[in-house]
Amino acid sequence: MKKLICILLVCFMMLVFSACESPRDVLGGLVLFGALMNSDDSVPKEKIIEFVNEHKEELEKCEETGDFSSFEGVGIVKRVDDAGGYVDFYCGGKGFAAGYSYYCGFFYSVSDSPNALKSGDEYYSEKIFDNYYFYEITYY
Repeated sequence: MKKLICILLVCFMMLVFSACESPRDVLGGLVLFGALMNSDDSVPKEKIIEFVNEHKEELEKCEETGDFSSFEGVGIVKRVDDAGGYVDFYCGGKGFAAGYSYYCGFFYSVSDSPNALKSGDEYYSEKIFDNYYFYEITYY
């Protein structure tokens, strides 16, 4: 879906630039294109940590059953991915087309490892409480 949107935006921008008569018009088109391509639905670290602490009991109940899917779409959680060994609670991100991506959220690590989700060019995790970590991942 993201690729289709990018293709449509590129076609739109080609149409916009073809109508440009001055450098100022081109600059305006570039600013518009940049704004359209740069999305940001990331959630601040403090809000993620607050959410996890507020839902500690519910999360611990999910640990017992091994099913965290009830958190998908709840509050700041956009997606829940159970990868075996850890569960990723994706809370948002930002990026500029395919050149830069930033993701944030929290994860549950069966082994209580801060590196259970480690990937990307830059990785940061911080323990919230046993087995639960805040994370930020950046790709360049």
